[in-house]
Amino acid sequence: MRLLLSAIISVAFLAAPVSAQTFSKGELEGHLRLAMEWWPGEYDNHEQITRRSGGGISVHQYEPIFRIHSHYVRLDLPDLGENVLYVEEYLNADPSNISRVRVYSLSVDEAEQAVKVKLYAFKYGHEDWIGARLDPDRRAKIKASDLRAFSDPCDVYMRFEGGQFNGSMKRESCGKDEWFEYQVVLGADYNWTRDRLISRETGDVTWDQTEGANYSWIQMTKARRFICTVNYNLDGDMTKTEFLTEIEVHDQGGAADIAWPDGRALEFQLHTREFASPSERKFPLFRIHEKGNHVPIGYGYAVDGADRFGLNLGWFYTLCRLKEQGAPRP
Repeated sequence: MRLLLSAIISVAFLAAPVSAQTFSKGELEGHLRLAMEWWPGEYDNHEQITRRSGGGISVHQYEPIFRIHSHYVRLDLPDLGENVLYVEEYLNADPSNISRVRVYSLSVDEAEQAVKVKLYAFKYGHEDWIGARLDPDRRAKIKASDLRAFSDPCDVYMRFEGGQFNGSMKRESCGKDEWFEYQVVLGADYNWTRDRLISRETGDVTWDQTEGANYSWIQMTKARRFICTVNYNLDGDMTKTEFLTEIEVHDQGGAADIAWPDGRALEFQLHTREFASPSERKFPLFRIHEKGNHVPIGYGYAVDGADRFGLNLGWFYTLCRLKEQGAPRP
């Protein structure tokens, strides 16, 4: 799937800035609705990190491709339009390591035959808004006067081509002495980005978001959240397990700590294993570790796209299902 997608992306960005096909205003408004249906969600490039680190239970390497976790959340801010997103990202599985907080306003641009994305930053820094990705009450306090719009040359144009959105700033438009070459590819369950700065005087790359990786894509996949109940029996008798706790994890490398009754600190990990061929192979893989040890005590996997699964080691027994379905019960 990713090999094919890479080919599609390469061809798409070699195309002319404006699609050869002409869309009516109504069709472009349909593209806008689709973008607002697809984009909101939680994303992570955990699977990309896993592959680049050697796969399996290899220790993850966060260079030159780093791990990024993104939240795109609908924002009710009529002063910026009807289609607004709050964006918050953090690095390397550390929610305190915030890399970006933005607001996006999406609209139709008939002249460009695209969905236009206007970018906003917070005027006085984003520190006061960190964590708003999880707090609707805090997001409701965001006002247009809190934001600073990026200049028009930094607008991003998303064009629907080949069943996905291919987006970018206009070439050589955004920046003074250096210009940003920012690109994004959006699908129903993926969100890929890359960014770099190029000198107007020399044409040299002066900064690359993935330094040392030669303008590589950050390949984020949309995450699903699961609620898991954890049961235990210290003697390993699976017929007599008792409820211990409830945890929440997402399926793109999510993890949750469990204080075990015998004094150990355990960690439950969940990710979606993806295969390039056949492209439709994507299944949940879940593991239990002693905290700090990357080699698991045990692991299991479910069928492609499963919305519920379990793992029973006798002394450890968990049942998981999609968060919107509610907590599972033994």
